[in-house]
Amino acid sequence: MIRKTTELSAYIVGSGSLARIIKEIFKVNNIEVYAFVDRETSTDPDFLIIETKKIPYPVPENTLFVIAISLQKHRQAAKKRLEKHGILDEKILEIKDASDAIFMGSLLKHNNDETINYLLSNSLSNIQALERAIIQCPIVDNTRISISFNYHGHGGGYRQHLNSIATKLSYKFNINCFSDEPDSSGEKSPNFQLQSLRTRRSSRSENLSIAANYIDCSHTETPKVLFMHEIYDHFTYVDEIIQVISKPKLQYVFTPSLPCFEKMKKLCIEKNLKNQVVLIPGGYPRLDNNIEYFKTIKEQPDSIIYAPTLSMFDSDNMESTYSMGKAPNILLNLSNSFPEYKIIFRPHPTDLLALENGRKATYRNSLEEAVKVCSRLQNCELDTSKTSYMKSYGSSVLMVSDISSTAFTYAFSTNRPVIFYSPGNSITEKNLPDTLFIADRSKLGICVNSEKDISNAAFNILEKYSEYSTKIKNHSENVIFNKGKSESYFIENIDFILSNERNSDWWYLSDHR
Repeated sequence: MIRKTTELSAYIVGSGSLARIIKEIFKVNNIEVYAFVDRETSTDPDFLIIETKKIPYPVPENTLFVIAISLQKHRQAAKKRLEKHGILDEKILEIKDASDAIFMGSLLKHNNDETINYLLSNSLSNIQALERAIIQCPIVDNTRISISFNYHGHGGGYRQHLNSIATKLSYKFNINCFSDEPDSSGEKSPNFQLQSLRTRRSSRSENLSIAANYIDCSHTETPKVLFMHEIYDHFTYVDEIIQVISKPKLQYVFTPSLPCFEKMKKLCIEKNLKNQVVLIPGGYPRLDNNIEYFKTIKEQPDSIIYAPTLSMFDSDNMESTYSMGKAPNILLNLSNSFPEYKIIFRPHPTDLLALENGRKATYRNSLEEAVKVCSRLQNCELDTSKTSYMKSYGSSVLMVSDISSTAFTYAFSTNRPVIFYSPGNSITEKNLPDTLFIADRSKLGICVNSEKDISNAAFNILEKYSEYSTKIKNHSENVIFNKGKSESYFIENIDFILSNERNSDWWYLSDHR
């Protein structure tokens, strides 16, 4: 329960995106923030930044200094400046990354009084110390094999991809689901436990760790299964994927499709990974769930959905592959060309969170303007759902996207076509000649390189709708592994993983060194 008033006040040390996240968390929980403390000052009344030496001394006993700086050397330097100013170590709490911040927000939301009392009365140097004081570890039945499902990071850790598997396995194994934030409405993670990412990484309580996000979320000695959420072979963050799968001594990768499987084989060899990596031609559980859900939808589609890729985290070749720079125009054109349809704007949920937290990015202004345009248009609706997109999928007759993997997920879930907006299409095809994600777009819809061509492409698709739908259905049958039964495939074969036995259908990196 959130208090109307609180005895706790704070200075936030740092002034970057992490500091702003903490500011918003404190605001929601009615914790007064006096100022931001940094070496660069500001007189902006909405974002007051002062130097350490300007902190009034002595400080009230109920004042906490939260260092919200991700780089260790800068965090340590800030702490030394506070100590030099006379701030006691017991009044300093370090927030090291976004996961720490999210976890603190969860504690304040669900254990508000207890969390604030500990912050006021105890010397707690970091989030993990606070966690140990408040959160009880789950009791484990040592007579059964223990499996953890780890839901940290973007998109709620993609828990909806895996919760059904976790529930089915709970009849035979000890199952615990962990995250730094609680379930959203409708998510029913079995044996759910709040736990910080750093605590997860140090735990050796389970026999197997399972995740669907590219985050280092378990001990290196614990065998891990990564369920890939890219349905095809275009990986925006290759380095992050390789970094994560190279950590565990034994890493299984559950791949959704033939293109994804082949791309991962190539990457594992090219990147010269030293650990044991096993690729499983498994399928895509979320796709199977989508297909079943889609069968229950009886209403006729009355909308067009625009779903751009994650755009608030800059990467290479954005100008030739991302649509966010033209998002306001795309929404306007769709609204004007199709007044009889509702236009659904679904930015990536992480983009909306980054926008709210003040993150700086190349396409920040475009996203802000697109949200404003959407609010002004009578037939436009902003979809802000963090984890569930099927309502928008089900109500739409087609999708407009760019290089987002959600375009393929949408097409394979619904057998409905996609318009791929690719402003630098010729450059993209040249730069990614071996990427089937690029080559196979024409099997799912139409590719255009100007926002002005989107409406004409949509008219073309609507005239030949059944033709496009049949083409999509046939293509998915050829490339998706175990379509409709990926969960069963994993559960039936989990003993190969738990016993570290070879499966003749799986690919082992050790055979290719």
